[in-house]
Amino acid sequence: MLCLFTRHNPDYFQHPARLFALTVASLLLQACSGPTQTLLMPTPTLYEQHAIEPFPELPPEKQATHLQVFYASGREASPPGDRLPYGNAVDSSVHLGKADVIFGEGGMSWNELLQASTAINREKPVAIQLGNTVALGEVAKIPVPDDPDIDQVTPPAQYSPAQQPFFDAINAQLALSQVKELIIYVHGTKVDFLNAVTLTAEIDHFTGRQFVTLAYDWSSHQNILDYLVGIDKRRAIHASYQFKNLLQLLAEHTDAEKIHVVSYSAGGRVASRALHQLALEQRDLNKDELRKHFRIGTVIFAAADVEVDLFLSRLEDIASVCEQTVVTVSDADEVLDNARTLMRGGASRVGSTQAEQAEQAFIEKHDLLNVSIVDVSRHKELRGFDIEGHHYWYRHPWMSSDVIFLLKHGAPPHERALSRSEKKASGILRRITPTLLRLPPGSGRPLLSTNPKSVFSR
Repeated sequence: MLCLFTRHNPDYFQHPARLFALTVASLLLQACSGPTQTLLMPTPTLYEQHAIEPFPELPPEKQATHLQVFYASGREASPPGDRLPYGNAVDSSVHLGKADVIFGEGGMSWNELLQASTAINREKPVAIQLGNTVALGEVAKIPVPDDPDIDQVTPPAQYSPAQQPFFDAINAQLALSQVKELIIYVHGTKVDFLNAVTLTAEIDHFTGRQFVTLAYDWSSHQNILDYLVGIDKRRAIHASYQFKNLLQLLAEHTDAEKIHVVSYSAGGRVASRALHQLALEQRDLNKDELRKHFRIGTVIFAAADVEVDLFLSRLEDIASVCEQTVVTVSDADEVLDNARTLMRGGASRVGSTQAEQAEQAFIEKHDLLNVSIVDVSRHKELRGFDIEGHHYWYRHPWMSSDVIFLLKHGAPPHERALSRSEKKASGILRRITPTLLRLPPGSGRPLLSTNPKSVFSR
């Protein structure tokens, strides 16, 4: 998240220069929101014209233009009749439930959705709508430390029988799924409940509808000013402790064989603190015991808006608790560039190439063999184009392909058509190939790369 100012003195913003900077920032920063209208992301490269079938052996009952997504929302429930079931106010509980997400308008058929999901250029956009939501319990939020950025043990998650319908519903869905694993999406700022749930549904859809998915919906605003003055930064930090407890409850009360986390922008602040906190509060467990207990699989930090020094202070713990950690970086992400320029202190963000050298040095110094950096900008001259913007991880067909393949197969970089980036790199794989994308059925998730070079390019 891009918190440009953290002072609480209202007079701070009365200075003309600061008011000007705030106005400029409001115009420049597009933050972490999705599009104004929720539309299906572009077709990932690997599915274009059925190069790879997106839904192999999908049972008939799942060949539908709607799907179910679970959610855990820290927002206060809206009054009856409101546009969305949850608003912007922060509640004292995390609400658990499931939502129906609908693809297309006017009675779109499954074959029409399939065609749109494999087309390079769609005849028309595919709208995504929120259907019915069903509340399935809640988790009382734990108290957050007075200084939430200081490492300290916090109260454990509190289970109650009233939460069991939520876990039962997840387990029932896992039993019907081809892959007995859970994917959690942690959104960025300037996002509402609708965006959090529908983008989770898109991840579900393009990973082949084989997983069970869950939106972790922390209470960000949709107002850029709330974002700029630091309100949503504090909300993200507070939400990270609740996310830590949700991960504990999911590990203890679901049958998920693995739990994957996709965090985006300010969501990286939530996920990095939560995973660090899991390890911090379980110092009596070694890496193998941590991974066996929490079953955290792949963790993705896409365009992460976290100060690099803060992130690196957590990275060893993150690597110890999960099987694989992937950080994406770009030299053409104006949101993160503006964060460094406009924020007091000028700290580089994890998702910017300005932080890449420090990240690579830390990874190699601490021998973190299960951590890799995907630099989406290197070798752009050879490709003939750059991968730009803040939303590239799902809006650019090349990068969405890598994210999807990573989630589906857990493959290390060299098995995802990525080239190792070195000063004398000789080239880059120009496109994802079917040969690389077809892992034999039942092969499981490949072992992590032991390659000491941590930076790869798309």
